[in-house]
Formats: sequence, structure tokens, C-alpha cells
Amino acid sequence: MATNISTGTVNGNNGDDLFLGRQNKTGFEYWFNGVMDDIKIYKGALTDAQVADSFSTQSLVAYYPFNGNANDASGNGNNGVVTGATLTTDRFGNANSAYSFNGSSNFIQVANSASLQLGSQFTIAAWSKLSAYNMGNYQGNFILSKGSDVANAMSFNLQVGEID
Repeated sequence: MATNISTGTVNGNNGDDLFLGRQNKTGFEYWFNGVMDDIKIYKGALTDAQVADSFSTQSLVAYYPFNGNANDASGNGNNGVVTGATLTTDRFGNANSAYSFNGSSNFIQVANSASLQLGSQFTIAAWSKLSAYNMGNYQGNFILSKGSDVANAMSFNLQVGEID
């Protein structure tokens, strides 16, 4: 497995919903198979010091601690609707504090909102653990996805992948 790090301009402003656990492109639904915990989305690029401070709230637009539900703890109301994913034990042993995704039909959907229009600089932090890995170029393992207009850089994804 190789790591792919890409840089460039991305326009985080689109009218699509945010998905956790799957890609947001009809007909090309790639899924995440594993456990997710503590997802944070920030508007703007954070400094190294801010990234190291796991409690930073500067420019926080969504925070999913998964404390028994998929509600946004940032205060911006970006609550998620769970489809199939089940609450499980988190990485610290806390019951009902993470979500398990089956890799084929589970996801959490967050309705689009003004606060999720991230512009060209944003930061996403997530803890995830794969249960199974979808092999091959661009075969999935989507932790987070918003938008489907890749050709016009009007979408962004956070995924685990490989390069052949």
C-alpha cells in the first residue's frame, strides 16, 4: 500500500450534502468498512500548533464525537442522519462512542448548510480503523465525501487508498 498526498486548489463550496462512510456520487457509491470516531471539519488551514491542540475550536464548522448519536457538537447544527451504521466502542473503550460501517450500505448523511461551504482552504481531522480494505485504484474506502463534480474541483473526499 502506498500513501497518496495531493495538493492544489479545491473549491469546498458546493450545494451537495456531506456523507460519512461513502462517496457522494450516484452510481459510484464507494463505501467505508470499519469504525470512525472524532471527525472534525474546519474552515481554513490550521497551523501545526492548532492541529496538535485536539480541542481547538477556531473555525470549527462540524464536530462529530459520536457520543451516542451523529449530532454536530460544534454548535453549527450540522447533525447527521444515520443509515445502517451502528454505534460501537471507541478507541478508548467507551461504549456507543464511535460508528461501525459495513462497507456496502452504511453511511451518515449531513444536509448541506452555509457553514459547510468551506472555500479553498479547510482542514479535516478524523480517526478511523478499517475492518477490510477495498483494493485497486480509487476503489473506495471513503471516510468523508462532499460533492461529486471532480472535473471542476467542486468536491472533496477523505479516503484511504492506494496507487498502483
